[in-house]
Amino acid sequence: MWLSKVFLCFFVGLAAASQPAWKEKTQYIYNIRGRTLSGFDEKSNEYTGIVLRGQLSVRPRPDGHLSAKLQDCRYAEVQDELDDGWDTELDEENLKFKNMPLTQQPFKILMKKGAIEDLVVSKQAKNWEANLLKSIVSNLQLDVNAANLMNSRINQLPEEGENNALFKTMEQTVTGEVETLYELNPLPEYILQSEPELVPMDELVGQNDDIIEVVKHQNYSKYEQLPTFHHHLSGMDLESQPGSNQMGEYMTRSTVGRAIITGRLKQHIIQSSYTVSKIAVSPNLNSDSKAMIHSALNFTLHSILSVSIPHPEPQDPVELGGLVYKYNNPFAADNQVQPRKASASSEESDSKVSSGSSSSSSSSSSSSSSSSSSSSSSSSDSSSSSSSSEEQPGQQAQNRHQRLAFPPFARSTRSAQPSAPAQGSSSSSSSSSSSSSSSSSSSEEDWQQEEPQLNQPPQSPLLPYFVGNRGQAIKKAENFNPSHEAKRICKDIARDLKEPERIPAQQTLEKFAILVEFSRTMSEAEMKLVASELYAKETGEKRDAWKVYRDAIAQSGTGPALLCVREWIQNKKIEGEEAAEVIATLAESVRQPTEKYMRTLYELTKSQACESQSALNVSAILSYASLVHDVYVHKEESEAEYPVSAFGGFRGKKGRQFVEQEYIPHLAQKLEQAIQKADSHQILVYIRALGNCGHRKILAVFKPYLEGDKQCSQFQRLQMVVALDRLAEYKPEVARSVCYKIYRNGAENEEVRVAAAYQLMRTDPPASMIQRMAEFTNHDNDQHVNAAVKSWIESAAELEGDEFEDLASKAQAALPLLTDEDFGIQQSQAYIRSKVRDEVNLQYSSELEVIGSDDSIVPQGISYAFRRSLNHADRDMVLAEALVSSIDELTNVLRQQLKQTEEDEQQKAAATANENKAHSSANIIKKLNMQFDEREQLEAAIRLSLGEAERFFTFNNQSIERLPQAVQQWEKQLKSGKTLSYTKFLNKHETTIAFPTIMGIPAIFKYEIPSLVRVEAEMKMQAEPQISDGQTLSAPDTIKAQAKLRAALSGKARSSLSFITPHNHHQYSAGYDRNAQIYIPVRFDVQVDAKNQALTAEIEPLQPKEDTDFLHYSAEPYIVRKDILDLEPASGSYDYSIIRDDDADEFEATVGKKQTGMAFHVEYESDRPIQARRWLHEQLQSDDLVSSLLASAYDDDELAYTSMNISYQGKQSTARKVQIRLSYKAEEYNEQARPEEPINWSIIPPKQGQRIQAFLEAAASKIRSASVTAGDAEIEFKGEQGCQYTATYAYANSPVDKQSRLLGHVDGKCSIPQAKSLKVTLDSKGQTPNTNGLNYKFAMNFDPKTTNEIRLTVGDNLANSAKFNIKAELNKSKERKQYVEETVEARLCKEESRQGNTQLPPCANATAEANLLDQLSLKVEYQQVGEKTQGYVQNAYQFLSHMFYEYIEENDVDMTGAEEQGALQVQIEFDEDLSTVNVSVEAKNVDIQAVDIPLSDLEQSVYVMHPVFSASERVWGELNKEQVYWPFCTVDKSAISTFDNKTYPARLSQDWAVAFQYVPDYAKHCNDNPQKQREQMQVEEHVVLARGQQKKDVKITTRAPETDGKLVEIDLKPAQSGCPKAFINGQEQTFNKNQAAHAEHNYILIYELPNEEVKVEIGDDFYVIFDGERAKITVTDDKFNDAVRGLCGTFDGDETTDFTAPENCVLSEPQDFVQSYTLNGQKPNAKCIEVEQRYVSVISPRDIGEKRNRSSSNKSKERPGSCSKHQTQYQEEGNQVCFSIHPLPVCRSSCKAESKITKNVPVHCIEKSNIAQLWMKQIDKGANPDFSLKAAHKSIPFKVPQKCH
Repeated sequence: MWLSKVFLCFFVGLAAASQPAWKEKTQYIYNIRGRTLSGFDEKSNEYTGIVLRGQLSVRPRPDGHLSAKLQDCRYAEVQDELDDGWDTELDEENLKFKNMPLTQQPFKILMKKGAIEDLVVSKQAKNWEANLLKSIVSNLQLDVNAANLMNSRINQLPEEGENNALFKTMEQTVTGEVETLYELNPLPEYILQSEPELVPMDELVGQNDDIIEVVKHQNYSKYEQLPTFHHHLSGMDLESQPGSNQMGEYMTRSTVGRAIITGRLKQHIIQSSYTVSKIAVSPNLNSDSKAMIHSALNFTLHSILSVSIPHPEPQDPVELGGLVYKYNNPFAADNQVQPRKASASSEESDSKVSSGSSSSSSSSSSSSSSSSSSSSSSSSDSSSSSSSSEEQPGQQAQNRHQRLAFPPFARSTRSAQPSAPAQGSSSSSSSSSSSSSSSSSSSEEDWQQEEPQLNQPPQSPLLPYFVGNRGQAIKKAENFNPSHEAKRICKDIARDLKEPERIPAQQTLEKFAILVEFSRTMSEAEMKLVASELYAKETGEKRDAWKVYRDAIAQSGTGPALLCVREWIQNKKIEGEEAAEVIATLAESVRQPTEKYMRTLYELTKSQACESQSALNVSAILSYASLVHDVYVHKEESEAEYPVSAFGGFRGKKGRQFVEQEYIPHLAQKLEQAIQKADSHQILVYIRALGNCGHRKILAVFKPYLEGDKQCSQFQRLQMVVALDRLAEYKPEVARSVCYKIYRNGAENEEVRVAAAYQLMRTDPPASMIQRMAEFTNHDNDQHVNAAVKSWIESAAELEGDEFEDLASKAQAALPLLTDEDFGIQQSQAYIRSKVRDEVNLQYSSELEVIGSDDSIVPQGISYAFRRSLNHADRDMVLAEALVSSIDELTNVLRQQLKQTEEDEQQKAAATANENKAHSSANIIKKLNMQFDEREQLEAAIRLSLGEAERFFTFNNQSIERLPQAVQQWEKQLKSGKTLSYTKFLNKHETTIAFPTIMGIPAIFKYEIPSLVRVEAEMKMQAEPQISDGQTLSAPDTIKAQAKLRAALSGKARSSLSFITPHNHHQYSAGYDRNAQIYIPVRFDVQVDAKNQALTAEIEPLQPKEDTDFLHYSAEPYIVRKDILDLEPASGSYDYSIIRDDDADEFEATVGKKQTGMAFHVEYESDRPIQARRWLHEQLQSDDLVSSLLASAYDDDELAYTSMNISYQGKQSTARKVQIRLSYKAEEYNEQARPEEPINWSIIPPKQGQRIQAFLEAAASKIRSASVTAGDAEIEFKGEQGCQYTATYAYANSPVDKQSRLLGHVDGKCSIPQAKSLKVTLDSKGQTPNTNGLNYKFAMNFDPKTTNEIRLTVGDNLANSAKFNIKAELNKSKERKQYVEETVEARLCKEESRQGNTQLPPCANATAEANLLDQLSLKVEYQQVGEKTQGYVQNAYQFLSHMFYEYIEENDVDMTGAEEQGALQVQIEFDEDLSTVNVSVEAKNVDIQAVDIPLSDLEQSVYVMHPVFSASERVWGELNKEQVYWPFCTVDKSAISTFDNKTYPARLSQDWAVAFQYVPDYAKHCNDNPQKQREQMQVEEHVVLARGQQKKDVKITTRAPETDGKLVEIDLKPAQSGCPKAFINGQEQTFNKNQAAHAEHNYILIYELPNEEVKVEIGDDFYVIFDGERAKITVTDDKFNDAVRGLCGTFDGDETTDFTAPENCVLSEPQDFVQSYTLNGQKPNAKCIEVEQRYVSVISPRDIGEKRNRSSSNKSKERPGSCSKHQTQYQEEGNQVCFSIHPLPVCRSSCKAESKITKNVPVHCIEKSNIAQLWMKQIDKGANPDFSLKAAHKSIPFKVPQKCH
């Protein structure tokens, strides 16, 4: 007996020792006080939330555990202004407390070593109640004896008898099982005097007891369990797990506990425990003002009683598995607590969600931070390597406390470098636990949600509509019908759409966001029920409701949504573009991409329903490929984008195997099939799909095409390189290797090399590689590649921001190594910009990448991307990409669809039928046996992305050839009237983070941008004659069009930080909403008179007599308490309160009424002052205006209340219709000047036609050979009282007359009382001399002085107008002349001139420089200048002085009391090198000097005048980096310089030599002979021939539609003295300096220049200047790019090809080259080398991820330096082309066959077609198409070389 007593005492003592805070047979009663409030601390003291009070009774149990009971638990709601902030002491007397509906049953607290381990509650308790109990009990979690100690360097445990300590534990509370830092220190007693509440029962403090302060800091970045839900966080730069302490720079979370215990650590009493948690968020992601949630829970000891028994046991007890918040089951029948699950087997865990093992989920994947920052050698792409990263069972215990850090999110989805290990990763040795495995070691399946079933909604935790109804989905609420609610919202939104202007006021977009969120709780059956009731085909409100529902379901992204969309596509409820948009949105909005989801969507993309619809097929293929990348390929993207914390990882082993073993092979097969069918559209789509996938295995698919082993077009190869963009972001080291090898292959196509260089730069190459590329620009012959590399490095060196700091540093180091050559915009260029605005935490970047064309100034490829980052939250805003195989071919194909082209070709055929002219282009081609490249068929692709969804379009020559039929169909529809109705809702950038607060209730941060595009139009159009007859397109004479348009573009940026209380289904939010809308309701009536170049348009509002809001913007910070079951916008809630200042800036005005008769009301109100001038200054100072304007939309760091409305006031307006009439006219006058036609400014013709004719004649008067243009615009505001404004101009100049004249007139008259009239007149007469073009010395001595006299009047009427008389004089200064004389070009020119060459590039440049005018003097006399005009001048000066403040010296500026008349002297002097300008302004009381204002090269081209070249020509020349503004070729006395700036010695014989011949390349459009096709299609022919040595003759032959298809020959011959003579078709022309010779409807113009030079202008195409010894050919049209042959080179931008002989090969010696183009000369016997493309290996097995090399059966292995190679061959037989099954031996182009033998070779024959021509051309260029798997149709003989040398 005594032995049993001893044992009983032992165990009781042991239990007491294990529970140091609890004394047996004692009841501890604690008062509970808690609160959770939302608000904006820095803006307002207004808060919304709840307060809690109650009591907790705790009794120790004999078994060492505790029993507890919660009693009198009540809550009250608060929404009020709290004077002292969130912790203001509340008067509970005035609060309306209600009973908290919690279980009244006692519960058990399981203890272990003094720490709380678990709770046991009644099975009848609800899960949300259990979570609340956990939150309360968590406040008693005090592990003061370090039961759950973690290893850490800072650990200092209490020594015997001491009460201070510092250590870390892994501790459970309701917010998670996380690292907790304990700080234990004795509390000085004097503190209790001011804070007696810390020890409410001080009588329990014994004499030897200590008062100990225990402070706890929870580190959520290191955890075992962290209940969280997140979605769409890619690019958010969280750097750690969502829910951790620091989530990027826009969200923080902290929890600090403070407890006071009395006694000793081994035995003490918890007197009080206080826990505070704060969550702070930047609502718009970049504001300094934060939305906050404050939670506080306070326990104070109320009493201690002696009791004999513990609380009763809970009925049907259930262990909860710990204190951590447990996710609710939103759709369970009762949501009762569930016992902890048994640990899942490895097999189960592997298949749980998306076949992903737990090691791929968020928490466990962090067990090794090195895996998230590993090199390419451990790529997760490979299934073999990925499996090795899975945690082995034996490692689980060891790694239990090493799985602490979430794998770092990439800074953005474009981050090129692996992320650094997160804080607390296993690389830090500070975090392994000494505690044994307990409940905390449960598997993730124990606390994560179950895999969603495809037809059921996911059990998303922590979200309002899923757990807001007492832990259940709101659709489980009593009397709540989900289908009815969904229909109601859809119909409500449809009603709103009837009045688009009220969309912001009706909160329509918020309704849509609510519908999207709510639809995620719906099952497939519920969704289909709603769809069946809403679907309607007919237009109207029901159809609008269906569209709303359609978009909401697509945006919801759940499994049921996918099944519904699939059914809609199969049943053709949605099809075409509509279905394409829906499927793109669905793929972008996926919430839980389980294996079943991914498989179902994959099968849908392959279904007949998708493949039969082109637009849908493209959208489905590309969207799914992007989804595969996000889910399975990119690990960090997958974990950031999808809720892995709640459901486990979706990137499982099976998913990764699916990508490698099924999906990519499927795409490869589809690509191969498309290439075999020559289906250009499908080829480009599948190339882009592989690119979107972004897996390294796509390189295996691209390899044979990029290396020439399989056939495809060069454009398709280019697309393959462009499609490596995702791979460059995801696996930069792999893409870098491939792209560098492509870039370095100088024999590769230049556009492919340029694209490879751009992709290479995306991989963040190392400094050494950037330096190698920079150095290579000095040696590479390809100007496009050099320009691309140089521009990229130069712009990268100027990047701003932390993200680009390393890249900018590397680029700066490479700058000195770049070539000095400047490149123009016609070359490939990359412009990268990034700007940082620290004051608003905003960074934006833009990338403009251009792939230049050889055959056009228009680039063949362009890509623009704009991204913005708010506090490192990166978002792609705009992506636009367009690529075309050839701009010139695109022009050709379009031209072939025109009726005019057909007529031009017929005209030429008739003219040449009996023509026999030796020097026609065709005869020269035949005589020289010219050979040309055959251009590939046209292909093009356009890729667009605005925000998230991507669209991809392709077209080719066949698409354009169908254009006439399409236009004919459109015309037919428009003629009878066409109705357009388009409605599209989106919810972009939807971001969610949710986690429990310390009160056990969910906190949610939500950011989203719902938007709407709504267009309704009724259109009619009729063209006479019709535009299309189904075969060709014609330009109509007239077009009449009418339209009614109602268009709305609306967006709403919603962000809120809130928490929900499940017991009363309320949500308490602090949010910030921004609304913007443009609404255009107008009626158009347009008439175009193309024949007379006139346009008339009438525009009026659809409701002209009603008021209409057309522009709205508002921003509202607010707090609100809202019932979650009420699916209405929060702003409609009674408890919605806007946070705003009392002294806001206000502005209100009605404008336009007096000036037009149309009244517009402007209303503005804001807490932030208006700073329009600062904003304008910032935009003007920006070097990237487009990006700056886009970024300014996010310049909102203050969360200021703002409201702006601009509305049309129909009721106040007296004019309600606007009529616009535009007219243009141009004429050229031959020979003599017309008599002077003065303008009578008092009597201006009232009719537009008379007015424009009067101005045209007046401007041209007294000017010889005048060329004049005139335009007139008339705007009339019609109504009872309206206004009419007219503006007319005319400008005339002449190539042979110094005089020029500009006339301008503006007149405004109104019938509105008190409205003022307006009259402006301008008469400018200029004197500008012509200059020479071929002699620098003459130009230096020539005086190009230019003068201008301007008379300007401005006022109400002519008599009372302010009058300005301005005399301007431009001169060339002596300093400038001296500077030019000393330039390098001038010195070189003098040397060349001694050899008789006066217009080679140095002289040409010096000649142009010699005629620049660097001095401008202005004398301004003014009269009758009123105060209003003086005010305008003062404002303009203030603005300019602010812009140029650092350069301005104000010696005397007194504009007060300025006189009405006076004079002003302005002197503008450019520095001798034009790099700076000085401006002085002098007048009475005004002396302003602006000194050394810097000018860029482009600004110099604008401001520094030239007598001949206009400002537009100078700017164009500077942009293209042309030396003399236009490309030129000079045939000088003993040398020739080509268009590509190659100069070589040349002696011409007495036989004609082709200097310049226009011979564009063509793609083969039919089976005709290429020469016949050229003769038919080339309706323009231009040839320049030259002969002679000392004296030269020049012959120009030209044919064009302007010559009626006839060939015109122009002969220029030197004269014995004076200007050379000119003959047209043998007839001598009369011309001189004052008279021009005109021919062929003024298409040909001949006149004399100074220094006895003759200039021949051929339309706007080119001109020739000739002085008898040399000729200079200048082209002014880009059609000549890469379309020229002759002594002037190829004009393809590459001077190495300038010596291309007629045989289309390159010669090396200048004289051989000259001889080859001499018509009657002997052909040179010289080596001529063909320019051929060479393919090299660019993708290695390592790049693909293979461990060993794979041999290629169809790639021949050639010895280095060998003269022979193996290549597929072909022969044409009738209408068939036969290809050799296997490659045959051939000699390389640099070698010759010694002898040949004939062999019968098996061949595969196909009909002549586009694909046959493609293969033939590829073989001609060196490719090796693989026919080894094709059937052998027969054998035919081929000649095969025996030996090559």
